[in-house]
This record gives sequence, structure tokens and C-alpha cells, in this order.
Amino acid sequence: MADMKFITNLKTRDPDLFFSKQASQLKIYLKKLEEKLDPNHIYSLFEKSQRDIKLVTLMTNVSRVGGGLLKFIQAVDNYMDKYRETKPKKDRLISIENDYETNLSELNRLEISIEKYTNILDDFRKRFDTAMEDKIKFQEETDIAIRRRTAADKLLSGFKSEILRWKDELHRMKEYENELIGNCLLASAFLAYCSPFTYEIRQELIYNQWKKSLNEKKILLTENFQLQNFLSSNVEISEWTSQGLPADEFSIQNGILTLQTNRFPYCIDPQLQGLLWIKQREKKANLKILSMRDRDFLKHFELAIKYG
Repeated sequence: MADMKFITNLKTRDPDLFFSKQASQLKIYLKKLEEKLDPNHIYSLFEKSQRDIKLVTLMTNVSRVGGGLLKFIQAVDNYMDKYRETKPKKDRLISIENDYETNLSELNRLEISIEKYTNILDDFRKRFDTAMEDKIKFQEETDIAIRRRTAADKLLSGFKSEILRWKDELHRMKEYENELIGNCLLASAFLAYCSPFTYEIRQELIYNQWKKSLNEKKILLTENFQLQNFLSSNVEISEWTSQGLPADEFSIQNGILTLQTNRFPYCIDPQLQGLLWIKQREKKANLKILSMRDRDFLKHFELAIKYG
């Protein structure tokens, strides 16, 4: 108490720095002081707070400074009692706060990790979606390639069957090439000499005399030679018949003679069948029909001979 800073030290001392041993000794000193101030134990039956007030009053009667110091010591003792109760809770609170900070740091770390792995997962998901799109695209291309290959296999199989037909066709063409000279001789003889004759005479000349002569001279020709097949086609003949030409063989031969010869034909047509056919055929060519009664007949006739 001789220290000049005694009061200041008491005011500024942190009560949490008192040790439990000091608190025990303090209680012993307070017990001894209480026996001195209340030797008859008058106030022992009072509650602690009331008893402390009475003891401070007794101590103040002896010494005012002592009363103030006793009041301070009683306050420190009461604080120590409460501190013993709150210290474990305070330590628990500190421990919980430390755990909270630790867990909060761990949570932040986990959130950062989750965000990182979420970004990685999104990247893998995008790559997966891209890979699936590529897979679908490649699957479609594969299906198209398989269909094309199947079609190609069918086409090749068809070509295998066509090869035989092409070989037969080539063989027939070679035979036809060898027979072409005889066929041309018969056709040219028909065009040059058979136009004035009737159907019967034409048949006799072509198929009995000239054909037989070619066979005797060993000139090859088609065995079943037909003039209409050699000098025209089925499509052309169908077109003629649609234009009004009769479909019999004699009329077809006359149509061939009319169109295939280099000279203009002179047609004798009592039934006017040839005239009808020529009108229909040359209708698109602005055919001009003349009569000897026309005044400019000779003029048109001259121009026709001159220019065709």
C-alpha cells in the first residue's frame, strides 16, 4: 500500500488476470476480516449481498479508506465467482468462434473448389455436347456411306448381269457390221430401182432375186432383212401413221422412198392417202399447195424447182 500507484494499479488491473489461487486466498482473508468485524456472527444469516453491505458499513466506521478497499475487494471476489461460471462458457465461445472461423475458411475454400470444379464440369459438358454432335454427324455420314455402298453393290451386281447383255450386244453389232455391206446393197438397190413398181414386183426383186444373188456371191447380209427396219425405225413409222400414212408395208415403203431419196419423188396417189400424209407432215413447214389453175402457178413452180 506504500506504493504511490497502488490505487491506479488496482483500477487498471484486469480482473481476468487473477489466478484461482489468489481468488482462494482472497476468500480466506475476507473470511478472517468478516470474523473480526462480526465476531458474533450477526450478519452470517443474511444473504451475501446484504452481508457485504453491512461489512462495508462496519469497515467504513473503522476506516473510510478501508471501507472503500473492502468494497473493491468484495467486487473483485464477486467478479471471480461469476468469472468461474462464465470462464468455461467464454472458452467454449472462443473455441466455437475459432471453429467457426476455421469452418468458414474451409467453406470458402470448398466454395472456391466447387466453383473451380463446376467450371471444369461445364467445360467437360460442353466438350461432351460437341462430341455428341460430332458423333451424330459422323453417324449420319456413316449411314449415308452405308446406303451409298449398298446402292453401289446393287449397281455392281446389276452391271454383272448387264455385262452378259453387253457382250451379246457387242457380238450382234460385230455381226451387223459384217452384214452391213449386203444390207446397204439391198437398200440402195431398193431406193434406186423399186419406186415405180408394185408391191409384188418389189418383193420379188428384193427378197428373191437380189438377196439370192448376194448369197450366191457370199456377201453377208441380215438373214431376216426388212427394208422398213433398216431404212427407218418403229418410232418414225409410228409418227408417219399418226400423220395419216397407212400402216401396210407397201405404204411404209412408199414413205421411205419419199423421204430417203435424193431426188424429188413423183407421186401417183389416186386414193389421196399420200397427199393427206404430206399435208400433215409438212404443216409446220408452211407447205404451199398449188393448182394448175392458179395464175402464178408457173412462177411458184419455177421457184420450187430452183430453190427446192
